Amino acid sequence: MQYLLCSIIAKRLLFIFYNFTDFSTPLTKDTGVVFLLDSSEEVETNDFKRQREFVISLAKAFKVSENGVRASVITYGRHSRPSVQFKDSTDFDEFLEATMRTSQIRGPRRMDDALQMAVRMFRYRRQPAPKTVILFTSGPQATDVDQLKEAREQLEKIGARIYVVAIGSSVVYRQVEGLVNSSSDVIQVPSFIGLQSEIHAVGRHVSLQQGKLRRI
Repeated sequence: MQYLLCSIIAKRLLFIFYNFTDFSTPLTKDTGVVFLLDSSEEVETNDFKRQREFVISLAKAFKVSENGVRASVITYGRHSRPSVQFKDSTDFDEFLEATMRTSQIRGPRRMDDALQMAVRMFRYRRQPAPKTVILFTSGPQATDVDQLKEAREQLEKIGARIYVVAIGSSVVYRQVEGLVNSSSDVIQVPSFIGLQSEIHAVGRHVSLQQGKLRRI
């Protein structure tokens, strides 16, 4: 009974919190958004949870729903895992619960593997539809950076635009700037603690830049 009561209270608090983060950031209907969460060995458990909270807040702001924006979540570390699929975003509450169940992978940071999985996720989506990738990272790629280039080229071929939320001082900017359409598509955040304060900045930038893919 006590566990049930705590669960109900927690859900109510989440509902209140995430509704207060709502704002007008119109994305084109049927846009597909893939969030790539950094769960490598350098990311503390609480910092991983902060990424999840950010994703839920941004998905709420983007109005994820069956007839609106659709979203999925990929968790990456030594490998990648499709933690939340597009089919899980037909209802925001389902998306919230699925995202809250997402767990860490640990191991070295394989951004390239996460980006390649994003390609596969989009290929299962009906075409055509605007495609957006939001990559969270707090450090360098663990393997050959040429693999990042290959993954970026695959996403470019299907018309997806990548945005990077670069967290902390360990990010290697020459790596992530090679992934994006414009240097402004790399949003710098001083620490994981500051993520929530960047919801409006990230959401507004993504919504304003949709449809402006430039070949790089």
